Amino acid sequence: MSLVCTSVSGVAEGHFVVGRTYKPDSNGRLTTQATDDTGCQALWTVENDNIYALVGDLDSEVIVTFEPE
Repeated sequence: MSLVCTSVSGVAEGHFVVGRTYKPDSNGRLTTQATDDTGCQALWTVENDNIYALVGDLDSEVIVTFEPE
């Protein structure tokens, strides 16, 4: 399933672009590369069409939101 990023904040800034489509693997994981000069990579877990500041903690801050494409 493809997801469109609708908001991004915090540590996820520079890794996600609002309006861009992302496709998590079958376990809900996404790998991104930073858009700055560092080019560092990060592994993220999508849960309930969101990425939370703490993986598995649905009460933690939502740092990325998605809508199904």
